[in-house]
Amino acid sequence: MGLCSWDVLDGAMSYHDPIDSKLLTHYLPFLIRLIVENRLNTDTSSSSTLKLVLPQTEFVQYMINNRLACQLFLRFIIEIYHQKQFWLANQLILYLNELVECGAADKLFLHQLVYFVRQSVEQIHYIGILLDRFFVLQAQGHEFVLYYGLLLLKHVLYKPNGTNLVSKYLSHSLKPSQDHSTFIHDKYQQLLHDYDEYLRQLQSREHSQQQSATDKQSSFSIFH
Repeated sequence: MGLCSWDVLDGAMSYHDPIDSKLLTHYLPFLIRLIVENRLNTDTSSSSTLKLVLPQTEFVQYMINNRLACQLFLRFIIEIYHQKQFWLANQLILYLNELVECGAADKLFLHQLVYFVRQSVEQIHYIGILLDRFFVLQAQGHEFVLYYGLLLLKHVLYKPNGTNLVSKYLSHSLKPSQDHSTFIHDKYQQLLHDYDEYLRQLQSREHSQQQSATDKQSSFSIFH
């Protein structure tokens, strides 16, 4: 997180956005506190588990008014997924909805977020939480959000029980409207095709297994 902070501060953004003292004395220490409390909540050996103190309204408003703080928070979200700190990620996802006009719906952030989610998250349950708390809520108003939500669904499709999760979103919540571009509609139709084709493969495989089991039973009956 510190290295990412220097990337932001050393970049062109720092020339246009002044660094106020609260960023260093309040904001970054609060992010560090979140990391500490996350470890306390996920450490099974700890006898006393603290509850995470979620960002207050003024904390979110500070990010909206301070572009540096917002960019650091978006990097922070990416990093906690990369580090597989899913408990903390689940608590903070909703705050992305407050920052859609400040970078949370931008292509660059979404690309990085989805990349690390696909690389780090093995249990599709956590992807479902991310979809419910951010992608579904913003998909209809922000085309890039819908696009990367569809990419997450395609990633989930071939995982165990992935078809159930994909079917939950394809029929309504991540279905493009007439306001979305042809590109998005094409991606949606391709995912529908992949979903139907994969279902046929699963059904064919199940039928073959059942037929094989029946043949073995019949063979056993003949010799006994």
